[in-house]
Amino acid sequence: MNKVIISNVGAINWEEYGISGLAAVYAVPARLNESYVDLWSFGVSALSANTQSFSLLLSADELVRSKKYLHEKDRLRFMVSRGILRMLLGGYLQVAPDSLKFHVGENKKPHLNFIGPAPYYNVAHSGDRVLIAISSHQVGVDIELINTDFNYIDLLPICFSNEEVQDIGNSQSPQIRFFELWTRKEALLKATGRGIDDQMPLAPCVDGQHYPTIISSSAPIDWVVNSFNVSNYFGSVAFERNCKGLRFFRIEGW
Repeated sequence: MNKVIISNVGAINWEEYGISGLAAVYAVPARLNESYVDLWSFGVSALSANTQSFSLLLSADELVRSKKYLHEKDRLRFMVSRGILRMLLGGYLQVAPDSLKFHVGENKKPHLNFIGPAPYYNVAHSGDRVLIAISSHQVGVDIELINTDFNYIDLLPICFSNEEVQDIGNSQSPQIRFFELWTRKEALLKATGRGIDDQMPLAPCVDGQHYPTIISSSAPIDWVVNSFNVSNYFGSVAFERNCKGLRFFRIEGW
């Protein structure tokens, strides 16, 4: 049976990485290490002035998709996050970012179409911030803005088990704990390729070791779920247990 180990990683040190232009596309500071998951965080507004530069990296289908967004902020987020994703993957693979091709797999989980070993990746966004996880192994990520006006109470019986509802209620800051546990659930479901569905209460999210039935036992993979703070956001990443840990990078400007 698959095991899931869940914890908060506590204080983290982000390695700052300033993008100075498209010439930096091959300057990813470290090649992908099979023992680690790389997490990249950035704010959309800080990079949105260079949307035109990002558009040069996107495929025709992506450009068409960007025009379908009704709100400008959503269009900008898509352009910036897709452009950065292409730059990062291109840097890891040492190929032109605009040459990368993607396809959508089961439960709409995206993958790279690449001849040879290709990294796994996952993208999440909330508010102004985007989080990208890149790894040699299956990975899932989520991030949520801690919105104190959000009415989370109605979601508890729908998305959480009785034990988890009790955990949230007994915490010193129930609303903040809700966002932490929510990101853990979503990251795990994205990593395993299941996606968000009516089985969400079966995805574990409290600290400790779990043996959930929601993950197929036909694949003998144990998972680790780590959560962390990103300013006024909570983030979580789920990855295969044979990865040793996480590396954190933050993109601060163009």
